[in-house]
Amino acid sequence: MAEFSNEVVKSFRASASIPAFVVVTPAATNAAVEVALWATALANILGASKHAASTGGGLAIVIGGSARVLAGASISAGALLSVQTATGFAVEMTANNTGLAASLTATVIPKQLGLALSNATASGTVQVLLGINNVRLQFF
Repeated sequence: MAEFSNEVVKSFRASASIPAFVVVTPAATNAAVEVALWATALANILGASKHAASTGGGLAIVIGGSARVLAGASISAGALLSVQTATGFAVEMTANNTGLAASLTATVIPKQLGLALSNATASGTVQVLLGINNVRLQFF
């Protein structure tokens, strides 16, 4: 699939080394300007990195439109996506969260990254129409 130019991009500073094409979250150190790799189901999704950055380096983050994201497993075009814990890679959302890390419990609905616009194999890149939803629901 051809690279899209319909991106909303904002510059941040990396709080640690961050690879290209992964999902990031505001860093706990200074959420206004620093980002970190998305590593926990409780973290908010900010967007996807456009390139790699070392600690303290500038980092362009796609916060709207379409973005390239590394796939944590095979992804089909049209699938709703969430994020794999610890890697920041995209994975398909499923009814029982089977594509997500075991750290998610059955009572937590995973956060939505967006819609897959292309197919991808594990560790390949998928084009994602960002539709970030950071709402977590718990059932009692």
